Amino acid sequence: NDMLDFIWDFGDGQTATGMNVSHSWAGFGTYNVTLNITDGSMKDATSSDEIQVVVNSIPVANIEEVVDLVVDEAYLFSANGTSDEDGDSLTYKWDLDGDGSFDQSGFNTTYTYSEEGEFEITLRVEDGFAWDEVKLMVNPIFPNEVPVPKLVEDYQVDEDGNIIVLLDDDS
Repeated sequence: NDMLDFIWDFGDGQTATGMNVSHSWAGFGTYNVTLNITDGSMKDATSSDEIQVVVNSIPVANIEEVVDLVVDEAYLFSANGTSDEDGDSLTYKWDLDGDGSFDQSGFNTTYTYSEEGEFEITLRVEDGFAWDEVKLMVNPIFPNEVPVPKLVEDYQVDEDGNIIVLLDDDS
């Protein structure tokens, strides 16, 4: 019925005492955690056990900047800039229409919006242990059309899209 002392070595230079302890590791890696239990007597009073703890880094999801998103034109979305500090193999899931379910997968994916509006896209990156998500609002627009003057009825548009207004001799 001796009093027991619990001495923890977390394998990262940090230690703690007590039956129930908690610990956070500062970086990813594999750590050998040792628990020594002693009853304070001098004869065969110490017991020891060791386990390995694998600490995973969480991946960081990133969507490359979206520019010139046009209705009815395919756009290539990219997870360029996504990272995982400990180099785990990553999987990529995309929700491109904002409905909350993942539509496509892959580092790059292509999507075509059929209407104007504001859509939230989500990229989830997983490393088999943890995941990260990033969301981005996009606004596909209709392509620019040649503006047509409303006050001029007699005009032409040349092959470069320039508007040529024909004037009367009296103008």
